[in-house]
Amino acid sequence: MLTASSHELQQILSEFEELADVPYDATPTELLGLIAQAENRATTIYVQRDGLSTLKIMLHQRSPTVAQLKKAIATISCAQLKRRQRERRRVADEDDAGRAEDGNRQQVVGSAGAKVLPRSSGELVNSALRNGHEHRAFVSWRFLWRCFALFNVDTNQPIDDNVDNGRATLTALGIENGAKLKFVHRVKYFGRKRQS
Repeated sequence: MLTASSHELQQILSEFEELADVPYDATPTELLGLIAQAENRATTIYVQRDGLSTLKIMLHQRSPTVAQLKKAIATISCAQLKRRQRERRRVADEDDAGRAEDGNRQQVVGSAGAKVLPRSSGELVNSALRNGHEHRAFVSWRFLWRCFALFNVDTNQPIDDNVDNGRATLTALGIENGAKLKFVHRVKYFGRKRQS
């Protein structure tokens, strides 16, 4: 039922030209951001991540706070991770189906006689497979925000997210619409050491 409804939603979104850029599994944060962008009242922030794609965060609030920005970063990055995993699974399933049709599928037998699937080197580093089955990737955002902070690339200044417990608005901290932010280690800019 879930698969059928997701296919139906994909088909509906692809039929309308205005909705072609909306992902069928969009989170409420992404949808509210897209609606605010269509109404020209969204605050767009670009978050650069070393080795990963740049996140485009659209905040729908009139005067967004640091806490709302952090929550949007967590939601959107987790949604993108799920989409990448789903795409990898789909490609792997198509490859397996293609090999089965050709009849050229080879089985590798381990020392104990169990079947061992051949793996690529990149899969070993980035795989969510543990003990033979797939696990959900878990990100501890509490730990991440303790170790990393956001750095404003435009003004070349770190963002102090402890002002008013994250209730400070982005404009009060000098972050304007279209600003570029980057993740940096807290030790480098704030002189804090990680708690053990």
